[in-house]
Amino acid sequence: MTGIGASGAFAAGAEDARMIGVAMMAVSLLLDRADGELARQAGKMSQAGPRYDLIAYGLSNGTVFIGIGIGLTISVL
Repeated sequence: MTGIGASGAFAAGAEDARMIGVAMMAVSLLLDRADGELARQAGKMSQAGPRYDLIAYGLSNGTVFIGIGIGLTISVL
């Protein structure tokens, strides 16, 4: 959710919104690294976990790039 929120902030196109997007993306990357590690340490790994993580990561990054593109288009116009 933080990655999708970052894409919305990037899409706004304003300077302040972009800074919020950068912070949200950093939190998203941190959470992405932490969830798998916490699952391994707690012994709560699942067969579908890595697949779900890969799909969520791909969708999050895809929406961020789309948001950046929209934001750049808005700021140029």
